[in-house]
Amino acid sequence: MAAAALTCCMASGQISHSLYYMESVPQSALLNPALQPRADIYVAIPATNIYVGASTNLQPLDFFQKKDGKWLTPLNDGFSYKDIYDHYKNRAALDFDVNVSAINFGWRTTAGHYWSFGLNERIRADISLPSDLFGIGDKGLPNGTLLNLANLGVDAMAYTELTAGYSYVWDDDWTFGARLKFIAGSAAIRTDNNTFDIKTGQDMWHVKTDVEVMASMPWKPNDCLKADGTVDFDTLEFSDLEDDDIVDGLIPSLKNPGFGVDLGATYRLTDEIKFSASVTDLGFISWGRDVTRFKANGEFDFEGIEYDYDNPEHKDDFENALEDALDTIEAKCHVTMGNKKFKTGLRPSVYLGAEYSPFYFLKLGFLSHTKFYASHRANQDFNISATLNPYKFPGSATFGYTINTMGLSSASFGFSLRMGILQFYTVADYIPAKYNEYHTVDGDDIPVPHNISNVNVSVGLNIVLGTKGYKDRPMIQSNSQIRE
Repeated sequence: MAAAALTCCMASGQISHSLYYMESVPQSALLNPALQPRADIYVAIPATNIYVGASTNLQPLDFFQKKDGKWLTPLNDGFSYKDIYDHYKNRAALDFDVNVSAINFGWRTTAGHYWSFGLNERIRADISLPSDLFGIGDKGLPNGTLLNLANLGVDAMAYTELTAGYSYVWDDDWTFGARLKFIAGSAAIRTDNNTFDIKTGQDMWHVKTDVEVMASMPWKPNDCLKADGTVDFDTLEFSDLEDDDIVDGLIPSLKNPGFGVDLGATYRLTDEIKFSASVTDLGFISWGRDVTRFKANGEFDFEGIEYDYDNPEHKDDFENALEDALDTIEAKCHVTMGNKKFKTGLRPSVYLGAEYSPFYFLKLGFLSHTKFYASHRANQDFNISATLNPYKFPGSATFGYTINTMGLSSASFGFSLRMGILQFYTVADYIPAKYNEYHTVDGDDIPVPHNISNVNVSVGLNIVLGTKGYKDRPMIQSNSQIRE
C-alpha cells in the first residue's frame, strides 16, 4: 500500500509509505513501532536498504502550458501565470530525503515481545520560495510593488541516528511500541526569515530585513568584525580547507547531539478490522560544532544606480556606483556574526491507519499521513491500498492509489520476494500514469508527467528467519499463547 500526498506543499519521509501494511517486510515497522514484522529474526544487509524521496508543490502543468498546439514555458510570450498564482498564494516548496540503513536488525524474544536496533545515515533538505518571486517574471517590478520575501528559506541537515525499538502485544486487542533515537549531527544550515520586504518606487526602493542564517559547517569565517560589531564584507573570507579537512569536518559529532522518539499503537476491533496510529521523528538536534550565525536587521532606502549603458566611458563610474551601493546596503542592514548554538527539529509525522482483512492473506487499507515542518507548514497525505501477504508463497505485493486534495493523484506499487533466507523488496509511492510530450525549440520531445509532484522509492535486502507467521492471525498471539 502506500501513503499519499496532499497538503499545501508536499510529502516525504524516511521510508516509503507503501510498506505500512507489508508485514512480511521488516521495514514496515519504521512507520509505526507497534507493528511487528512477520519474521522472527531479521537482519538488513548493510548499505543495501536505501530510501530516496523528493516532493514539491510545483506542478509540471503550471510551467508547461499547451496553447494552440504549442507548449509554452514562463520564458514564452502568451504564458499565463494564473495557475501559478492560484497554487502558490503563499509559497512554493521543495524537499528531499535520503536515508541509508547501515545497520538494522530485530528479533522476537518471547511471544508478544519484539526488539529492533538500527544505525542510519540521513540527509534532508527543505527549500521554500515566496510566491512574490513568480510575480517578477510576470509583471517585472513596476512602481509601488511590495515584495514579501519572508517565506524565502532553507532548512537542511545531515546526521547519524542510532535507534532502539520495542513492541509489545498487550492483549488480544492492543499492541504498543516505541523507538528511541540517539543522534549525532554532521552538518546543517537553517534560515529564520522573520521580515524581508522590498517596496519599489520611482526614485528609491525601501528595504526592511530581519533575517538570520545559521550553519554548522567546516567552512569557518575569519575574524571580520568591525568595532561596532557588524561584519566587514571586504575582509570576510572562509577558511580554505583541503579535501581531508572537509571530510573530517562532516563526520558526525557528539558536539551536535540530538534525541528523537517514535510512538505507536494498534487496536484490533474484530478479527477482520484493525486500527493503528503512530507519531514518528519527535525530537531535535542541538548544533554546537563549527557554528556560524549571520543576522541582518535593518531598514533603509536604496536609491539605485544610474548608468548610461550606451556610453562605455561610464564603465568605471558604474563599478564605483555599484560598490557604493553595496557599501550602503552593508552599513544599513547591520549584519552581525556570532557562534551561538542553535536547534533544528526532526519534522514529526503522524500516521493513522485502518485495515480490513477479508482473508488472512489480504489487507484492504487506508492511511493518512501528516508531516509537520519547522517553517509552519503541514502536509497531508491519503492513500487506499490492497496488500497481499500470502502465508506460504515467498513474496508479497501492494497496490495503492494516492489522493491529493490539491487535485493530484497517482498510483503506488511495491513487492517483496524471498529466496531462501534472502529477501528483496522495492516500493514506489508515486507513479505517474500519464505523460505529455513537450517539444523543445531544438525539436526534441521530452516526456513530462501530466500532474505529479512526488517521487518516493525504497529498495532493500534482508536476511529473514521464521517468516511463516500464523495462518489465521499472523504475528498476533492470544493471551493464552503469551502465558505459555
